[in-house]
Amino acid sequence: MINDKIINNTMSITNREDLKEKIHDIHNYMRNNGIGYGLNSLKTFNVLYGLKKIQDYNLFEKVGLTREECKFNYLLKLANDNSNRTVEVLKETVLQELYENEILKELLFYEIPYEVKDEVYNTLIKEINDISKIEETTKELLSGKIYEYFVGRDQTAISELGAYFTNRHIVDFILSNIDIKINADGSIPKMIDMFGGSGGFTTGYMNYLNDTYKDKINWESELNKIYHFDINKDVLKSAGLELFCLSNGIIPDMNNNIKQTNSFTYNFISEKGFDLILTNPPYGGDKNTKSVKSVKRNLIKTYIQEELKSLTDKNKIEMRKAQLKEIEIINKNDEKTNEKQSVNINSCSDRILKFAKKYKLTGNDKEACSLMLMMDLLNENGKCVGVLKEGIFFDKKYKNLRECLIKNYNVSEVISVPQSQFENTSTKTSIIIFDNTSQKTTQIMFSELNVETYNTNKFIEIDNKIYLEYCKGDIKDVKKVFIKSVSIDDILNNDIISLNSKDYNKVSIIPGEDFKLVKLGDICEFKSYISQIEDNDGIYNYYSCSNNIKKCNNPNINGEYLLLGTRGTIIEAFHYKNGKFGCNNNMLLFNSKSINNKFIYYIITIFKYLLKDYITGSTIPMISKESFKNFEIPIPKTPELINKWVSQISEPYDMKQQKEKRLEELENLIKNKIKNIQENHECEEVKLGDICIINPKNPTNHYNYINYIDIGSIVNNNVEKITKIFKPYPSRAKRFIYKGDIIYSSVRPNLKGYTYISTNIDNGIASTGFILIRSSKLNYLYLYYNLIYNDITDYLVKNTSGSTYPSVNADIFNNFRIAIPKDKSLINNLQPLFDEIEELQKEIKELNDTYNEFLNKLSTSAIKNYDIFMKINENKDKEELNEEYIVDNDEEEKKQYVKKEENDEITSVASSKKSLTVNELKEQCKSLGIKGYSKKKKDELIEMINKHK
Repeated sequence: MINDKIINNTMSITNREDLKEKIHDIHNYMRNNGIGYGLNSLKTFNVLYGLKKIQDYNLFEKVGLTREECKFNYLLKLANDNSNRTVEVLKETVLQELYENEILKELLFYEIPYEVKDEVYNTLIKEINDISKIEETTKELLSGKIYEYFVGRDQTAISELGAYFTNRHIVDFILSNIDIKINADGSIPKMIDMFGGSGGFTTGYMNYLNDTYKDKINWESELNKIYHFDINKDVLKSAGLELFCLSNGIIPDMNNNIKQTNSFTYNFISEKGFDLILTNPPYGGDKNTKSVKSVKRNLIKTYIQEELKSLTDKNKIEMRKAQLKEIEIINKNDEKTNEKQSVNINSCSDRILKFAKKYKLTGNDKEACSLMLMMDLLNENGKCVGVLKEGIFFDKKYKNLRECLIKNYNVSEVISVPQSQFENTSTKTSIIIFDNTSQKTTQIMFSELNVETYNTNKFIEIDNKIYLEYCKGDIKDVKKVFIKSVSIDDILNNDIISLNSKDYNKVSIIPGEDFKLVKLGDICEFKSYISQIEDNDGIYNYYSCSNNIKKCNNPNINGEYLLLGTRGTIIEAFHYKNGKFGCNNNMLLFNSKSINNKFIYYIITIFKYLLKDYITGSTIPMISKESFKNFEIPIPKTPELINKWVSQISEPYDMKQQKEKRLEELENLIKNKIKNIQENHECEEVKLGDICIINPKNPTNHYNYINYIDIGSIVNNNVEKITKIFKPYPSRAKRFIYKGDIIYSSVRPNLKGYTYISTNIDNGIASTGFILIRSSKLNYLYLYYNLIYNDITDYLVKNTSGSTYPSVNADIFNNFRIAIPKDKSLINNLQPLFDEIEELQKEIKELNDTYNEFLNKLSTSAIKNYDIFMKINENKDKEELNEEYIVDNDEEEKKQYVKKEENDEITSVASSKKSLTVNELKEQCKSLGIKGYSKKKKDELIEMINKHK
């Protein structure tokens, strides 16, 4: 039963995430039993939860309640007795007294459903009683969160209202970092959250003051210095209830301090200004969807415009034109109405409009208008902390707003917030801190929140029962990590006065003796073009912002160009092309008439990781043409030196290109031969899992270092980057790889992140984000090209799970069917082609090594501080490894629980991989073609596998 399920869950709740699930369970129970959904269920919950809070704080008489039936313990007794009078008592006594009580009417009175069965309310009352126990054990106050957990499930409300909620860890971090002081007489700074929502900042502020200053604050005099405004009355009542409890029963002023108003249109005449502003303003939510009538009008408009092209009847033409004019008038009136309803300078208060006029600002959205309001409401020597949408910090349309802020206020810090910290949105935000002091901005410190999580489960024993105190992945602490400080001069000299740290390089390039720094925009021209579409059967290369090169039949470009993707992978989508090719509209095409284009390609290839400082966007990384034009590269001072470098580097580069072209020809030839075999010869269909080992078990990793391949290493079906890593290794570095293994990215299979290991890699390890396919009964190249010909990608895409990060597991690969010819000589006949491919792979690798050696020589000559830049590059590689999002397909990881001897506390320890049996190790030797393993012991088998090359 649901009742039992909820009660049983209570036994294991020890942290915020479990607490959230507990509220969700209660919400689902209320919904499924007729109380309502979202906001409707919240109202019923708040009545009972509020009565429980009044009891917990011993405020029953103080708030003027008189009837015994209004005591929560009375209702709890009815519930425990499974009474059939509970609904009657709530309807006839409790709600009536709350309505007549002047103090509690604005806090707790709601209309609740009475047609619900008594047993439903009985269960709910008992659950709310348990929640108070949870609050005590977890030290988590619920009132400020219940609104989020109930209404936060309503995605329509979230997107339309801009109701995004600030994570409590972020609230606590902010309050502990801004050094809030109270006066000697115990008076507190006058504080507001004018976009208060469910009360995160307001209740957090009171909690902080209570914890920091204990009994030094007299809330009877100080509660009226806290202001919480919102347009939604129900969230105000929830916040008011929390303030009521935190002040030990002081009733907040529900007309002046807890005010139902639209802060964008309210003038704050009586409040004037504030000493402390803590807020997370709304963003988005003003998208005016077209009405059915509007859509129909525009369809008529389009029809008439087409009809007029062929009409000859003058009367009809005049009539149609008149109708078009009527439609235009109606559409303009609709636009005016929509503009009034949306947030912009003209629809906001006189106060915001006056501020905008004073500083000559414009603003057509909530982001701009809310920041103006924050600045205008801040008292002299006051402090403001805002959690703002990322775009406000770097979007060029907010340039003047940022200039106004840093010139007229003292902006001290911008702190980037990880996306995952908002429970109901993936929107990227940052925290900005500024003061209204006589000293204006001199420099801004840029930091980033670092969320520390527990890496194990921890179990504790209380009263002979086991509880999970915290879980692997739960948040342990939130700290800020310093990135850089930027002076006001550097910021004002920036083209868009950006407040994004990536727009300010911490280390400047010091060019070598024979080199000079130039901006790309000064030596290159950028080409405008019409986008082309791809065609898998085409013969020309087709480029997009993906790192995979595709094909097309109708090239839209002919000439020598450099290409860079403008979104997505960006850095990996960088190419040099001379000839005919096609591309979509997400590319920058540029070349130089004064500098050899190959040299520009080589030098950008060396320093392309520095482009990360020019990239904006969180969900989808982007780079603009204007930003890219400012990218500085070192070039030789003389044409002779340019030609010397181009001649040296181009020799291995051009040969590599020729051999890669031959490799492509061979691969197409093999695909066609496999197609011919399957269409013209007798074949049998077999499951991939029957002829291959999928994700073979691995021995314990004894390597002192590893050569690591992650998902980002695969470009155009080749291993483009192998990262040498010393201990400790990334948690996903577990797949031992050998020559002949096929690895396939389990995330977003549509991107075709697959390849085969063509040569032995010393201490080679791949990420568990790959599915590893080891052929035990079939030539691995035949298998690889068979998979490509049969287009395993389509099969995988159809079988993915997950929407944000669609992925597949090993079972999907196990069940994929391929056709194998019964006449095995047909496979053997392909061996000469396979041999040529393997030889080409070796030659390409050697040429690539030589090419990279020359690039390395160029880089050490081009800049003096090369060593510093290599350290930056290494750090960025580490960041990429840490940020790699994959689905871990390693199912070998087991958990074991170890009881500490020194006390009764039980902790969970994640073990290393479970050791393989001797037979399992022998099976692996057999699959790898290792000989002489049959009589070896376990340690000898492990050593043989590790040394196998």
